[in-house]
Amino acid sequence: MFLKELKITNFKNIASLDVGFSKKINCLVGNNGMGKTNILDAIYALACTKSKFNTLENLNITFEQTFCMLKGIFQPPQQADSFAITYSLQQEQNNETDAPITSKRLFYNQTPYQRLADHIGKIPLVFLVPQDIALINDPEQRRRFMDSSIAQSDSTYLNALTNYANLIKQRNSLLKKMAENQAVSPELLEAIEQQIIPRANYICQQRKQWVESISPIFNRVYFFITNNQEIVQINYKSQLNEMPLEQIFEEQRQRDIFMGYTTCGVHRDDWEMALGGSSLKKIGSQGQQKTFIISLQLAQAFLLQQIVSDNLGVEQKPILLLDDIFDKLDNSRVKKIIELLLSENVGQVFITHTSSQLLDTFFTAQQADFFQVENGKILV
Repeated sequence: MFLKELKITNFKNIASLDVGFSKKINCLVGNNGMGKTNILDAIYALACTKSKFNTLENLNITFEQTFCMLKGIFQPPQQADSFAITYSLQQEQNNETDAPITSKRLFYNQTPYQRLADHIGKIPLVFLVPQDIALINDPEQRRRFMDSSIAQSDSTYLNALTNYANLIKQRNSLLKKMAENQAVSPELLEAIEQQIIPRANYICQQRKQWVESISPIFNRVYFFITNNQEIVQINYKSQLNEMPLEQIFEEQRQRDIFMGYTTCGVHRDDWEMALGGSSLKKIGSQGQQKTFIISLQLAQAFLLQQIVSDNLGVEQKPILLLDDIFDKLDNSRVKKIIELLLSENVGQVFITHTSSQLLDTFFTAQQADFFQVENGKILV
């Protein structure tokens, strides 16, 4: 899979852009704040139906504009026909409150999706950003990373996650009423729990499988980049590893009622990061921590390629978006990463950096296309 052409209208600081890309390496070069990351985020939105950074959709529309539109022309592997994905936001006034509301639509060619979730996984993609370092300290970020990785190749998992979250909200609402001594039918609470349990079991099972599948790939990538014998590990932690969720609910019910929310379940799961048998957070240097995260993301791309290719029966390489990833890495590790990106195992790559001189030392004109980005435009 590769992106042949990208058209942007009123997306963040990009008023208008129409550009074609190489199948392999594309280097976006320019000073900070010029729009390099926004171009990558536009590609991410076309694949994942939302911005990587802004949870409020109206923030993706250029200031003082009322709409934005993204269009990407993608070429599937071993197919002659390309397809278009169009992402649009329209900002309107709510007639009742006068508050602005933002509506979103997504089209495959010219056919609108009824559910945005149906699009997830059609364009396999991995996006590495400097903010990924938050994975080391934030359990919620770790769960989100794991969930988004699995969901790209498993629509059943995405549905289970969505249904699980909705059911937990319903259970929390009942628990809050019980905490306030309002009358709640025990049968209703039990009925919701019985719907939660199979979904939680499926989520836990798929997360375990993901950790087992990605771990050997992750170790190989980390070893290749660092050229040393340090062992890296990710260990999945779940309450469901200790006992069935039905038993957990029974034992924790009174505590949950007192707290007014669900204190146990897969929404509390986590995974540990270890380097040489010790906590990465405690012993890892900045360079080691960043190498760990980059290796994990690249391993995610290789695992996604393997799973999607097996499912389709055709090799499908994810698009890689690499936003300013070389900071705090020594030259030897940068060279190893570049070596990986130039290998036949990697598909289309987008790299941002402030210095074309640095990227020139790693790529020849035959290996990469360079794009100078300035004030939301690509200079010709």
